[in-house]
Amino acid sequence: MIHVITYVLLHTIDPIMTRLLSNRFVSITELREPNKVINQAGDQPVAIMRNNKCVGYFVPETLVEDVQAIPADRTELVQALKRTRKADQPILEALKDK
Repeated sequence: MIHVITYVLLHTIDPIMTRLLSNRFVSITELREPNKVINQAGDQPVAIMRNNKCVGYFVPETLVEDVQAIPADRTELVQALKRTRKADQPILEALKDK
């Protein structure tokens, strides 16, 4: 059964609250019957929950069919890499020895 709520906040590891991007949610167990989830979702996105944490979203095709990928040019790519490099550096360092 898809639960309808108006606003959901979930506790994360830190004290900051995370807002779900959907007002409907199902447990990972309920995905054993995916057709039921799909039929009840209609044209609305559904948050997939495991242990009271959102692990993903089911988004119907009707909501994303107009989305088109626009390739980034070289300048945009370089800027994006510069923005994320500092956060990614510990991961890259850990992977060096692997």
